[in-house]
Amino acid sequence: MMMDIPVKPADVTFTDAQWKAIWATGKDVLVSAAAGSGKTKVLITRMIEKVLSEHNPIDVDELLVVTFTNAAAAEMRHRMAEALEEAIAVNPDSIHLRRQLSLLNKAQISTLHSFCLNVVRQYAYLIDIDPGFRIADSTEAALLRDDTIGEVLEDAYNADNPEAMYRLADSFTSDRNDQSIETLIDRLYDYSRVHPSPERWLRMIPMQYELDEEVTIDELDFIGPLKT
Repeated sequence: MMMDIPVKPADVTFTDAQWKAIWATGKDVLVSAAAGSGKTKVLITRMIEKVLSEHNPIDVDELLVVTFTNAAAAEMRHRMAEALEEAIAVNPDSIHLRRQLSLLNKAQISTLHSFCLNVVRQYAYLIDIDPGFRIADSTEAALLRDDTIGEVLEDAYNADNPEAMYRLADSFTSDRNDQSIETLIDRLYDYSRVHPSPERWLRMIPMQYELDEEVTIDELDFIGPLKT
């Protein structure tokens, strides 16, 4: 059952929409806003209010909070600690509040990557992978990607029917090396990652070039956005 949202005090700087996002209960809440508009602050306040609630308080280690940056995760944990310490100062006899402060280090407040890393490592025995694995840093990842692109191009040149690869090389490379194609593949891969179905999106790209002879340039799907 959804609880009535408290009346917003006059000295509160949250907007009405932010205030509703903080206090809404009994249903899923989606908050969509531009960068720097206060989403993190709203989420932190929502977390704090749930832990400090007088009607139905929760334990801080029941929360799962994932962010995209370590800085945001650290800020959330720090703000939660400050709020708990302030609440304990007001109500020093509260066992619940003191327990929350001790549980804070166990709370799942981290980046999305860190949370997934912990889950995979904890259940590594179920998926047959070495629990001692680690996430490659950006330099290692770049080197692995370069090696993979090199292997893919080598396989393409050595294929039974390499004519298509030769046409691609003639169109996008110089006479010296294949660096232009490697850069193109690298960028195309990054673009594909923002789509929910990257492989399907990549397979759809060539289909845009399969046109009837009667089609004019003004009828192409991408011409409208280009003109605007």
